[in-house]
Amino acid sequence: MKRKLYIFCIPLMILSLSSFDLDIFNISMSSIKSTDICSTDISYSFDNNRPGNCTTPAEVDADGAYNFIISKNPVVIDIRTPEEYAQGHLEYAKLNIDFYNPNFKNEISKLDKNGKYLIYCRTGGRSAKALDIMKELGFSDVHHIKGGITAWQEAGYPVVK
Repeated sequence: MKRKLYIFCIPLMILSLSSFDLDIFNISMSSIKSTDICSTDISYSFDNNRPGNCTTPAEVDADGAYNFIISKNPVVIDIRTPEEYAQGHLEYAKLNIDFYNPNFKNEISKLDKNGKYLIYCRTGGRSAKALDIMKELGFSDVHHIKGGITAWQEAGYPVVK
């Protein structure tokens, strides 16, 4: 069964990769295996839903978030509680707007809806919900870190106190 799957996937991989600019994803052709392309758990897509070029919320991993921060200079918002923020946050976080605060939606709505935003929480649950809220409010370029600050730290990126 695996041999048949590889026979199907290799031409599919070559066709699909030839029409995309892999440079923007920091992917080298030598690092891609046919099993990567044929995997059913691919969590990204090769379309306009990438950081800095989207009209809908996008989920990015820690590396994608770092690249987004460095290349696009978004406003980084920590949506955890002030206590969580004080324990450690991304040095790039300029705002701390508590998702659990009853005024969260009102505070978020005061931001420029045309700005670039990266939001995060502890593990990604609150920020995924905040994406929906921000989309509902009319934000067009907002992203969140899949796995939150936990994934950020696991990827080796620093936090500050």
